[in-house]
Amino acid sequence: MDSADDAAEEATVAVAHAEEEAVVRLVAADLRLRGPAAVAKVLADRATLNRDQLGFVAIVAKILQDAFESLPPSGDGMLAKDRVLLRCLLVGGGGCGKTRIINMVLRPLFEAVFGDGSMQAQAPSNEAARQIHGRTMHSANKLRKDSSLRTVHLRVSAETRKALECNTVPLAAIVIDEFSQCIGQMLHADALRKSYGRQRALGLELHRYAELDESWGRMPVVVISGDELQLPPVPFSHSLLASVDGTSDEHKAGVHLFGQFRYVYRLQTAMRFQDPVLECILRKMRTPGGALLTQSEWQALVNTNISGSGDSARLSGTEHFFQACYTWSVVSMAYTIRSFESAKAAGKTLYATRAVDMIQNLQADKAAAIARAVVAHPNMNETGRLPHYGLYHVGMEVRFTQTVAAPHVVVDTIGIIRGFAFASEDRSRTDLHASFVVLRRFPEAIYVELQDVPQKFLPDEACLEHTPHMDAECAACLRMRGVFLVRPFTNQQGWSLKVTIPGSLATGTEEEISVKIRRTQIPLVTVKASTLHVLQGTTTDPGLIFHWRFPRRLQADMRWLAAYVALSRVRSLDRLRSAAARHGRFVVQVKFQKVEEYTYTRQGAPTKGKRLHVLFASAEEGAYVSGRMVMWQQKSGELEAAAARFQVGSHFEMKSVVFLQKEVAEYIHTPLKVVLDLRQTHFDSVLQGQFPNFCLGPPTRLKDILELTDGRQRFDITSLVRLRGDPRTVTTRQGQRVAQDIVLRDESCVQDGHRAEITTSIFAESQAKLEEFIALVNLEKPLTFFGFDVQVRGAEIKVTPSFQDFRCEVAVSVRAAAQDERQNEIWKEAGQTLTHEWQPSVSTDYTSKEGFLSFCALLDAYSQQDAAALHGKLFQLNNIHVPYPPEHHTVERRVLWSTRIRDCSGSLEVAIRQKAACQLAKIDTADHENAVMEFNSQHGGDLLSWPLLASVKILVTLRGDNDSGATQATDSVSTTSSSKRMRFLVVEASEQDLQATPTKAVLAVVHALSHVPCSGDAFAAALLSQLTKNSFGVFQVQPEVVVAHLETGALERHAKRRRVTCAKALVMLLSKERTQQEALGSDSYGIRLVTKNVRDALAPDAGPVTVVAYCQRHALKDFILDPPRTGTKTQYALALISDLSTTSSETTYVVEQLQLLQEGDAEAAMICLRRLEQLTALIASRQQTSDPLPAWTDTLAESASRIACPRISAYPAGDTWESPVKASQEVPFTAADTPGTG
Repeated sequence: MDSADDAAEEATVAVAHAEEEAVVRLVAADLRLRGPAAVAKVLADRATLNRDQLGFVAIVAKILQDAFESLPPSGDGMLAKDRVLLRCLLVGGGGCGKTRIINMVLRPLFEAVFGDGSMQAQAPSNEAARQIHGRTMHSANKLRKDSSLRTVHLRVSAETRKALECNTVPLAAIVIDEFSQCIGQMLHADALRKSYGRQRALGLELHRYAELDESWGRMPVVVISGDELQLPPVPFSHSLLASVDGTSDEHKAGVHLFGQFRYVYRLQTAMRFQDPVLECILRKMRTPGGALLTQSEWQALVNTNISGSGDSARLSGTEHFFQACYTWSVVSMAYTIRSFESAKAAGKTLYATRAVDMIQNLQADKAAAIARAVVAHPNMNETGRLPHYGLYHVGMEVRFTQTVAAPHVVVDTIGIIRGFAFASEDRSRTDLHASFVVLRRFPEAIYVELQDVPQKFLPDEACLEHTPHMDAECAACLRMRGVFLVRPFTNQQGWSLKVTIPGSLATGTEEEISVKIRRTQIPLVTVKASTLHVLQGTTTDPGLIFHWRFPRRLQADMRWLAAYVALSRVRSLDRLRSAAARHGRFVVQVKFQKVEEYTYTRQGAPTKGKRLHVLFASAEEGAYVSGRMVMWQQKSGELEAAAARFQVGSHFEMKSVVFLQKEVAEYIHTPLKVVLDLRQTHFDSVLQGQFPNFCLGPPTRLKDILELTDGRQRFDITSLVRLRGDPRTVTTRQGQRVAQDIVLRDESCVQDGHRAEITTSIFAESQAKLEEFIALVNLEKPLTFFGFDVQVRGAEIKVTPSFQDFRCEVAVSVRAAAQDERQNEIWKEAGQTLTHEWQPSVSTDYTSKEGFLSFCALLDAYSQQDAAALHGKLFQLNNIHVPYPPEHHTVERRVLWSTRIRDCSGSLEVAIRQKAACQLAKIDTADHENAVMEFNSQHGGDLLSWPLLASVKILVTLRGDNDSGATQATDSVSTTSSSKRMRFLVVEASEQDLQATPTKAVLAVVHALSHVPCSGDAFAAALLSQLTKNSFGVFQVQPEVVVAHLETGALERHAKRRRVTCAKALVMLLSKERTQQEALGSDSYGIRLVTKNVRDALAPDAGPVTVVAYCQRHALKDFILDPPRTGTKTQYALALISDLSTTSSETTYVVEQLQLLQEGDAEAAMICLRRLEQLTALIASRQQTSDPLPAWTDTLAESASRIACPRISAYPAGDTWESPVKASQEVPFTAADTPGTG
């Protein structure tokens, strides 16, 4: 017996609701002595059963009462467990109260008259078993899910018999729910295994196990419940209600046992429904022979449809609805839709994880096609019960698809995600808290709070204020009851899957291949999307979106049952949304057509033909399909007639769609993913006014193309184009062509932060055609390419901007001239911005210009509110962290790359100008060209000297405005520009001067931060002892420094030791030991550096710690702590801590960046870090206000104008610290001499 399957439902057996426990306590000893009838009366009253439900309980109580009255008066009142008393079938539709009767009446009743633990509840599936706090029939009988149910294989070993005896001998009653899902062989196996378990205790004759008085091991009571109008098992021939002709002996025996039940009781009163129309419809559906619906009833069903035009508004408010279908192809889509809607409603980031598939019998030449087929397979039951894409967010209600920790965490266990522990590669990402994030690695763990599981899997974590004991009323103390740590799951055994892959281009014949796969994925999916089978027995509150789509070969009876199940899941029809699928019919609009001539070889001679290309847009925004017709020259009349029919702007309804078999490359924007055969597909004309003008939608971003991992894909892109080099003549398979190298670029950015850019070549049939294309490029406007063909093989990306269907130089001219007004507005701004960046320009010197002192969080807040007022202004940010330049990047014109900088208030997305980048790398910028070459050289070898702390001057501009003129007056900027997105350009920068410490002038700016929400994407200056990580992997700092009250200037300490959430921490280290090196494999993998007995320079009396860093061999000098051999023999360094891990013996800190300090600079660095530590606490303790951020032109501007920074790294003059100041002294900020207000 598999341990996971054996204990799969023990958790639900142990968990009882408080209401049910109260019911059991009602059954006192004196009540039991009055007999089962008295007990049943009290339980029925407590359960508030209706008259219909009381009828069934009365039958059970009467039979038990008769047996009770035959007992001798001197007994204990308990009925014997070796005499058959009752075999009853309880039947009722959804919502009739079967589950309520089992949980609140039958269980306590049987335990009152037979003894504690005398009833066992069973069901064919995990979900049904959980509803009645029972076990699956496999688990209850010590069977695995793949165990054979043949009689010869049901025999038991000595060990299995002993286990069955422990489970079955104490029993006197068995309740089996959802008999419609049970197969005949399983019911037979249940009866036989119960007989094996009770054989020796009761002296049973095993060959009589199928007789009525000996069935189930002479079990006194067996109750089977369910609804015959539910979906049967697959195949239907295994159902207890199917014909036994041609079935196995075990199935016939199971049907025979099912037919022996003497009592059948039908519940007819539905308690679930709140809609009389729905109740009437379901009642008619249950009527034998059927009944006609009235016109109003039919119209009520029709009104649930949302598939027509203009019905999208009816989806409003359905964010928390269930979504289901009979087929997996729709359910896989529903997983994505429900996950996105759930994240949107919760306002949380949605994280995506991609499964890792290990194909064991992969054919190398067909690897890409097989991989695509495996990814596209929608049926999760055939992919190891693990989805290809996992979608999760904090607060999402999920269910487990695998048993990961029996008996508590089994298949279909429900829980709520409470947090993530991200992998190290994702924790440092700047976009980790965007609306949608595709994770680069699986999370180390996901914290899930299980439903109805009181066990503790993780220890509670008290907050810093209440450590080490929890405070029951403290919201910051983490309570881990029922919280389980979910890690990536890998199938232990491979699963076989038959996939169909396209054949060669020559034959077009598909090929079916069987592969064996092991998949790794997070075993969680949203509970809001499922197949219809999973929803059986569930009330879909608050509502259900059901797709009326079924397999083509599904029998009419099964479709009828599916309709009944779907309608009976909701409480009323106004909570149902019906999505009706139309098979093979699409309404499209012609957006573009072209007839071109081509030359081919026939019988050794060149022959001319014609091709017709038509582009159809569909009603789905942004989706379209292309069609093609090819004709020989002598048959061109048919082609010309088709060209005359498919006029641009006309609408058609497509029927009997036929695809061109040789077009195998997927077209990412088309719903059909192929090219249509215009000759064989049937097109019916549609009146122009019947449908709106369909839109082709936005193009694909270059970023998405560059992030392809494998395979071949076609895209449509709109980008700016720049010529590279001169035209040249080349020989291709189509003959002589004129080629021109081009560079494509758009607004998207790749992972390392710089703009996405693709270099490729375009081929024209003649010089004249190429000149037409060059003329379009010279317009400096975005151009659109249809069918952008991309092939990825390993690390190689092959890009072809033209293909057989559309020559890009022709398609571009049509699209560039016919772009609608909306797209022109979108790309007008992008075109100005990008084109300007490619033009040479003289850089302005901002070094000596005064900049307003500010913080990252404040500028980010103003970017959303007061754009026009800040346009053209210069801001100074000191003591910030600028990330190291991304890999594989070179300076391109004026802007180097985009990145996110951080200070102690938050982070800000900025663009780094090349002059500022060279200044940070300490490269002389007097000679511009030489500086650029030197930067590229050092960056290519990863040899840049990069500061840990920097001071920058940021120029604020509006998107589309010329940078060089941004310092002019803002009078020319219209008030409507405030709606545009602001752009922050780092125009000057330098390494932070540690002698220039923060002054009291920052208090005025901190005062403005009270209007800005706290940000966790910041760095905090702290002591090593103040760094912590909670169980969710969040990096935190506990500041304990003296700060000043912003208004009174009074000094005070934090009373509650408030935590500060941050992305990284800035500390100062001292070490008397040299760093030890450890090679990670070959040199190409880098070096692991470990330094032990490191101390905090600001708290040297604290215990020693271990720091770890990783680097390449050529960068060792920047990471090794090498104390001098003379003097104090101490090495000082500033360090940026990105992670920590704590064990029982020590804490290890991971260093992202290290800046070594000379001993003479240590004193100034300590003073600076102490000021930054106080500034961190000051910002964290600021009094938050709900008042809107004041406009820049208000009081803040007047105050800020008096605290302008005169030069890079400086703070406002006239407000410096008294000198000398020892680092060991705490010199707090005070507000007495603060200039301006605040």
